[in-house]
Amino acid sequence: MLNLVNAAEGLVSARAFSDADVYRTEQSRIFGRCWLFIGHESEIPNPGDFAARSMGEDPVILARGRDGEIRVMLNVCRHRGRRLCAEDMGNANHFQCGYHGWTYSNTGELTGVPFFDSYQGKLSKSEWSLVQAPRVDTYRGLIFACWDNDAEPLESYLGDMRWVLDLMFARTDRVTVIGPPQRWIVDCNWKLGAGNFGGDFHHLFTTHGFSNALGLKPTRVNRKAHALPMSQGHVASIVQFADQPPQTPFLALPPELWPEIERNLTLDQVQEMRPMQLTAGTVFPNLSFLNTASHTSGEWGGPDGEPISFLTLRQWQPRGRTRWKWCPGDSLMRPLRSVGERTRPIVTTASSGWPASSSRTTSKIGRRSTTGCAARWLRTCHSIT
Repeated sequence: MLNLVNAAEGLVSARAFSDADVYRTEQSRIFGRCWLFIGHESEIPNPGDFAARSMGEDPVILARGRDGEIRVMLNVCRHRGRRLCAEDMGNANHFQCGYHGWTYSNTGELTGVPFFDSYQGKLSKSEWSLVQAPRVDTYRGLIFACWDNDAEPLESYLGDMRWVLDLMFARTDRVTVIGPPQRWIVDCNWKLGAGNFGGDFHHLFTTHGFSNALGLKPTRVNRKAHALPMSQGHVASIVQFADQPPQTPFLALPPELWPEIERNLTLDQVQEMRPMQLTAGTVFPNLSFLNTASHTSGEWGGPDGEPISFLTLRQWQPRGRTRWKWCPGDSLMRPLRSVGERTRPIVTTASSGWPASSSRTTSKIGRRSTTGCAARWLRTCHSIT
């Protein structure tokens, strides 16, 4: 595998994007060791709130427990390894498996086992709690988790990327996610998406060239760009107006937010952000971001020339060596907005339909739940004698 990349000559073997051994190694050495982006604190503001996410191929539950603590738990029942929670997000006191009914609290403890007395005292509930990521931390509201208990602290892992993240997540007093994630499954290697945000600006003129041909991107002129390679594989790009003063200061954010920006950021961050039109990048390996003011409302039938500022996140979720799941947050910016009802006291995953169909669904969900680098080593309770 050492011959896959020739950094000195800028060469990468096609095997890096299709080889099964490379993919398996990535799952254990990258997604099993690195800090991975999971979600944003505003998605789970209240005790009991949860969202179903992934760490590589491992399904996880991002939850704020009844104690207010944020946890990331493997979304796999400890009984037979079935997917525990099938809901995308909501609020729950407990999670109940739809196979045999094992029930867990929103802090991960096993609380209910049908026919518990039949185990004749040989089953200790305290030994069969949900597996939790040993490292969970946040930066500016962004939630990260790591399977490696010996990994370096999150802020050390982020390094210089914190300076760029501050431009988006520390510039105003509060940030919230608007709307649930949109999801796509794409038949290509996960690294292509992450790399696309990591400084590949020369694809714009071809891939997005149709919009220029239609005259829909009048703001993409007279700009200067900077690429910012960093440690740990992180990379960011900043694009600014060459004209002074800039056409749309502070990424076209509303003027009423400018005092917050000037108060919350450092002087050098304010100076760099004032002429900024776009910033994009990747926090290796699974978080990419784009904050741009290079679109206008005229592209969507609104008044011509009015700039639009939006911030969007991409969470890359590998689904095989030639497939990945694209799970972006819709928009992350003010004003604050409450989305969805979160009133269900318990979430169950019972399959609907005829018994045979339900059994097939259970088997399929079970297989998908135990293919990741963490779940495949899971010890499940098939029998106790």
